[in-house]
Amino acid sequence: ALDLAGAVRDPMLEATTNLYLGLAYDALGEFRQGTEVLQRTVDSLGEGRAGEPPGHAPLLIHSTSWLALGLAELGEFTRAYGHAEHAAQIAESTDRSFDIVTAYFSVGYPALLQGDFPRAIRMFERSLALVEAGGFRTWEGTFTASLGHAYSLSGRLEEALPLLERAASLKPGYYRFRWGYLAEAYSKLGRADEARELAERFFTRAHESKARSQEAWALRLLGELAATAPTPDLDRAEGYYHSAQELGEELHVRPLLARIHLGFG
Repeated sequence: ALDLAGAVRDPMLEATTNLYLGLAYDALGEFRQGTEVLQRTVDSLGEGRAGEPPGHAPLLIHSTSWLALGLAELGEFTRAYGHAEHAAQIAESTDRSFDIVTAYFSVGYPALLQGDFPRAIRMFERSLALVEAGGFRTWEGTFTASLGHAYSLSGRLEEALPLLERAASLKPGYYRFRWGYLAEAYSKLGRADEARELAERFFTRAHESKARSQEAWALRLLGELAATAPTPDLDRAEGYYHSAQELGEELHVRPLLARIHLGFG
């Protein structure tokens, strides 16, 4: 498709094809390749100007947002925030809610990874309100789970739990982190068996879908749960952590590797 787009000299078709190629790399956890493709797309689209063809602004917003998300997974937070804020600025100027929530997620998720919970919560609260008002089902699980997780990490478990349980009850979809987020909350509440069951579901769904970065995050979580169980199983925890680390190093996902070192040394 990319060769065809280039052959017919259709920049918009080529940029659209590159966006979906970048998303495919990201879904597999291949963030280095994905960000390279998406960076080329963003560069080809320019800054976003009046008089551009129909579809240019949404394509630029989504390409820039997903570029920011991939960079955040790699730990390149300065670049990630630069692109995310640019995407949000363009999206707000277009006043299209679906584009706005996409851009807002690209601001909120890096903040969540970095531990800037107030910033993440601001983005997720605003986004969830837009999602509910617009009926954007594709984003419902993502923002419900992400806001709940940000609340949980901020010590606001009473507010977190209804959101996380609501997200986990939705039909299976792309955002598998919702099971991991609820597992972490249950673990804090001492509900170890339920936490482990959810973490195993998270791992299984990620593994079956070949979502390797999510698989690594699930392995880290399983290691944490094994280490902190009422009867800790440190050998099993070490095995999970080492598997997560091997996969994380292969994918160059530095925020995950930092969490692994924090959890197991």
